[in-house]
Amino acid sequence: MNDYRPDVLHTYGSYLGILFSYLAETGAPFHKPKVVTYSSDSLSDSTRRLIQDRFGIPVFSAYQANEALKIGFECEHHTGLHINIDLYPLRVVDLACHDLPVGETGYVVVSNLVNKGTVLLNYQIGDLAALLPQPCTCGRTLPLLSFRQAVATTSSTCRPAGHSSANGAHHFHHRRKGMAISDRPRHTYTFHGQSDRCTGGRQPGT
Repeated sequence: MNDYRPDVLHTYGSYLGILFSYLAETGAPFHKPKVVTYSSDSLSDSTRRLIQDRFGIPVFSAYQANEALKIGFECEHHTGLHINIDLYPLRVVDLACHDLPVGETGYVVVSNLVNKGTVLLNYQIGDLAALLPQPCTCGRTLPLLSFRQAVATTSSTCRPAGHSSANGAHHFHHRRKGMAISDRPRHTYTFHGQSDRCTGGRQPGT
């Protein structure tokens, strides 16, 4: 970092925790970036305060997953995560895959409308969060999601009809007339039958 002297430092949230805890403990000199951003895993509130208050560096998070790369982002008002619903429509559901009221914490289910290779709909990515009722004071009109509150310890598949099934495997099923494709063992894509039912589940820790 001292060699490249970047304006923006982006990494995993846990890596930021390790780096800035070390800097705080040792007092080692370092090039101070203008902005710190993170994604892929969480950043503790204490580390965020350390970076912002002690070192004076603004912190922003991005919400993304392997299955949906640009779900949302944190703006300068730090109210929550703005969801890119034109790319990745998002729902918050209960254990039975019923949509929850705004403000109530549940399981995050996302659809990927960008992936041209395989349609991915109603995919539970293993996070717990809540849709926020109030608009952001930044003026953006994208819906707000709370910062990730926890990671679910079990996974399940969601169907639009509200049915779910517990599943420890990372898989996705999409039924479409006239097609039959399967690829195993780690990822499964299945095309067959008459309906447009789409289900997805994720193994914790993947």
